[in-house]
Amino acid sequence: MSRILFIEKMPLRTFYRRRLARIVPVFWLYIVVVFLGGALFLGEFRPLEFLSTALFLRTYFPETSIFKSNIPIGHIWSLNVEEHSYILLSLLSLLAIRSGVYTARVALTACSALCVVFFILYKYHPPAAQSLFILRTEVAAFPLLLSCAIFLWVEKYPLKLPAFVPLASFIGAFGIAIFSTSVLISFFCISALLAVSMNTLNMAPSWVLKALSNSILRWFGVCSYSIYIWQQVFYFLGRYARDYEYYRVLAVILTLLVASCSFYFFERPLRKWLVGRPLKLR
Repeated sequence: MSRILFIEKMPLRTFYRRRLARIVPVFWLYIVVVFLGGALFLGEFRPLEFLSTALFLRTYFPETSIFKSNIPIGHIWSLNVEEHSYILLSLLSLLAIRSGVYTARVALTACSALCVVFFILYKYHPPAAQSLFILRTEVAAFPLLLSCAIFLWVEKYPLKLPAFVPLASFIGAFGIAIFSTSVLISFFCISALLAVSMNTLNMAPSWVLKALSNSILRWFGVCSYSIYIWQQVFYFLGRYARDYEYYRVLAVILTLLVASCSFYFFERPLRKWLVGRPLKLR
């Protein structure tokens, strides 16, 4: 996104159109399916929750935790953060056009620092500390904004780092995720290490890049959004499974099957149609 907005300077109309075509259709299909299922099988439908979910606001409204919903939408919190961050990045790209990319770099760095400030404020200043503050965009956008800031600084001031840095950074983040018991350390260290890994990946050894170019991994990358969207349904249904061990295998198979059908028969054709339609200028 940083390259598209700040380096290639894609027009915002085109940027928003492509993002909406990529994200919204299957997302709205998903929430219609799960909320309809909730109404039919659980006898539950909350208009405010449906509306806030559809508009990427569920991490703010209603105030009850998104994980306490009886509808399988818990994973949507990260999509909320992503969409809010896209809006912020697009606004900062206007700043870059008006005042230069250097100003945008500084602004992105400052926004990353603000996420840290909000984290500390929410964690140590009740009553905000009682909520799932880490899901709020002003906190959770830290990894994305930090990565974008690093990208722009490295783009201007290229670094020559040892080839092991991207892989070591990733392994370090993975290790912290497994062994760390501190939310503070986990959140910031994992974010920083993954940002470094992502932005130095081109320096990785050739065997790493070749492995990541594997056709199977590339397919998972292409269908990752579809898998992300639909997997929660099968995770949710697991609470009703009699034999959970067998169900987990079935759930993985069904997730991949549904995600594949969603991508090839709904998302991709609709996205091509939406992006391919001529823009009407007024």
